[in-house]
Amino acid sequence: MKRVIASFLLMSILLYIPGCRSYGSGKSSASSLEQPSLSDNTTHTAPIVNDLDYRIAARPDVITRGSSSDKGFFQIFSHTDGHSNLMFIDYATAQQVFVCSSPSCNHKDETCSSYIESDGYTVFPAVYGNTILLVYNSLNQWGNAPQASKIEKMDINGLDRKLLCTFSGNILINDGAVVGDGRIILCATKLLSNAENIGTVPCLLSIDIGTGECSDLYQVKTGNGEMQKSLFIRGVSESGFILKTITINEYEESDDAGIAMQNMQNATVHRVFELSFDGQREKELLRYTGATCFEEYSGRELVYLSFDKNTCSLYKINSVTGQKEIIIKDFDTVPSIRKTEVPLTSENFFIVGFIDDYVLINQLYQEHYDAQKNIELLYTQYAVNTETGEVIEITLSNYLMATRKPINIIAQFSDTLLVDAVEEVVDGITYRRPGMISVDDYLKSKGEYIMIEQLLEEKLS
Repeated sequence: MKRVIASFLLMSILLYIPGCRSYGSGKSSASSLEQPSLSDNTTHTAPIVNDLDYRIAARPDVITRGSSSDKGFFQIFSHTDGHSNLMFIDYATAQQVFVCSSPSCNHKDETCSSYIESDGYTVFPAVYGNTILLVYNSLNQWGNAPQASKIEKMDINGLDRKLLCTFSGNILINDGAVVGDGRIILCATKLLSNAENIGTVPCLLSIDIGTGECSDLYQVKTGNGEMQKSLFIRGVSESGFILKTITINEYEESDDAGIAMQNMQNATVHRVFELSFDGQREKELLRYTGATCFEEYSGRELVYLSFDKNTCSLYKINSVTGQKEIIIKDFDTVPSIRKTEVPLTSENFFIVGFIDDYVLINQLYQEHYDAQKNIELLYTQYAVNTETGEVIEITLSNYLMATRKPINIIAQFSDTLLVDAVEEVVDGITYRRPGMISVDDYLKSKGEYIMIEQLLEEKLS
């Protein structure tokens, strides 16, 4: 008998799922902060590696929660009453402000340029030059008719806000965005439900930032025996978009949950490829099944961990030439890697990002159960130089909910990182507080943070 899994339930297992967040007021005295000038010579922090100036404007991993320019970081803060605010962290002053030019504004209704009516949507910003794009993805709320996904645009100071386009009601927008050549590129899923077709079609949408005209740049076709396909943006190269598909083929069910999960993993195919900017040509970079690899794209190379029964190795593939090189043949032979009883698998040893020539890898090195069967998880992080193979352990971390985890990097600008410097519980409420740290201090595990002065504090639930 074949096993059929509902698409969205299955993807909740495969994808990163962000924690629920709400936001409350920070220091009341901070409301007198002056709005910084955001319009002068705004450029991009993500590398531009092609003639059409395409770049990642909103990362698809969802942990970054916003979009960066060279002057600061734009982020949307959601409130429990169904509205949100667009905020800006100014790198020069280490202050967070509303994207609003009115000093007397209370930022709580539509008269404020930072105000977002987000009930029924998830919203993320994407910065392109002196334009901010707000991408609204409709949520299917129980008992309510679904709203159409849409995009709004405004200038960099929040002025001249207008609707750019509205999508058909059967389109859901995925996390992540590419901007360039006067366009925003989004991954989307089209929901099909008619007499001939019931299912989903993953696609890549191209939207003209000037006119709002939308067209399909690429569609994923599902073949015989394939239960489901999903499409994700992974990066931008010199000649195209780096995309990934996850295909789940039919597999045998089992009453044993472990066997069923193994059967599903064996039937899951991951494919990473470059799609030319015109959507006409594909070049495969990597293909694997199950959890045998873990990859991220650096902007120049596809870097991936390869797992087998006995070893874990690190490779890189040049996206232009397709040449594959080994960086580390076997992590067990590297002296600076912790030797523990926790196996090096894709669940316990995985790539989280890049700093300059270093790829960052997190390792779960200890699982501990107390007398009440509560589990404590301890993680560390390594920076691996992709040119030399040098390995540096990064010991900066936060301890939260019985888990010690490495510092989360939100964005990099020049030789400085914006990070979640502090995650702590105060009076039963979990707070996440951003700070800035130099790349040199981060690589040396020196926690010399410049904390961001917040108007809204991020609370996790």
